[in-house]
Amino acid sequence: MRLERPLLFFDLETTGIDVENDRIIEFASIKVFPDRSKNKFETLINPERVVPPEVTELTGIRDEDVLTAPVFADVADDIAELVRDADLAGFNAIKFDLPLLQREFERLDRPFPGPPGQAVVDAFEIVRHFEPRTLSWTLKYYLDRELPDAHRAMVDVVATEDIMREQILRYKLQGTPGEIAARLRHPYLDSGRRLRAEGEHVIICFGRYKGSTLKDITERDPSYLLWMNENMDREVVEILKQYVHFEKPGHETVTDPPIR
Repeated sequence: MRLERPLLFFDLETTGIDVENDRIIEFASIKVFPDRSKNKFETLINPERVVPPEVTELTGIRDEDVLTAPVFADVADDIAELVRDADLAGFNAIKFDLPLLQREFERLDRPFPGPPGQAVVDAFEIVRHFEPRTLSWTLKYYLDRELPDAHRAMVDVVATEDIMREQILRYKLQGTPGEIAARLRHPYLDSGRRLRAEGEHVIICFGRYKGSTLKDITERDPSYLLWMNENMDREVVEILKQYVHFEKPGHETVTDPPIR
């Protein structure tokens, strides 16, 4: 790769995966200059909220680790200086790290720094481009087998069964299909990622009330819960009914059963 200006590799650890509402708890970067010299920078960041247990389990970062760390406003100038003259690079940065970092600058009413035509090179996008996750690729990756060019539906079914058997063994996936599916999509409750578990609450991840809890909506606009019950797909409606007791309009109540 030929560098015409610095390339900043960066990664974030965060309180969750909602780019609009979650906050950064750690920023790390390596700035590579055209002469191939490098500069490293890393800092913990106080998100000014509780670090969820699942994030601590994943990253090892605890509430007490970030309690005395600077808030984002205190390190914004340092990060801006890194980004100001650089192109960017990361893994899944286009869809996650960069939007979340931009959102932090927006909260400070500051424009996101960067040179004109700032490029973002994403290692995840490179993988998607050169290694498309087709059934053929997956069969080759897990079982080192080729999928016939001229194949029928049953060939695909057999290949999928073989792949999943290998995945179950390799990743030690235990439990019922429902339990495995729930673990894979956690903290989301549905496959479309429209409802998210946060502690004992359920968060809406779409629409006008994105980021609100079901309890919040019950108090602010209970008719919206009825709309969801009547218009969302079956999966969401079934989950919704576990938490919302639908009575006559305007009298919906929310319960808090344990999040599975």
